[in-house]
Amino acid sequence: MRRAGFLSLGGSFSAQKNLLRTMRILVSKGAIINFYPEEALWQYYEKPRPLKNGAFNYAVKLNVPVVPLFITFEGRNKRAVINVLSPIYPTEGLSDRQNVEKMREKCFLQWKLLYEKVYHKQLVYDTDINIV
Repeated sequence: MRRAGFLSLGGSFSAQKNLLRTMRILVSKGAIINFYPEEALWQYYEKPRPLKNGAFNYAVKLNVPVVPLFITFEGRNKRAVINVLSPIYPTEGLSDRQNVEKMREKCFLQWKLLYEKVYHKQLVYDTDINIV
């Protein structure tokens, strides 16, 4: 996995410190770090999925933007289209917690607007799930 460029998230505090240190080095060299903030793959699921804080926490700590991607599906064969949306930057003057929340909400809003534009219907969930 390391040879492919994957970084381990590890469960211990020291592993997370090492991950953050490694990400700081990568970001300083201009690398892009890819997260899946939904934490799980729901194949062919069209609606925006619940977002976890992890990717946004790291973006705030590293003072870098989050560039939301949203996969939509077209046609009978459900061809995947990767949509690159507007970058979301941390806001100066907010606490880390406030920034994480604000960035996560902005990401979800971009996803929601794109979903409604592509599928020509209002975003409604069948059950009560915590989206943001």
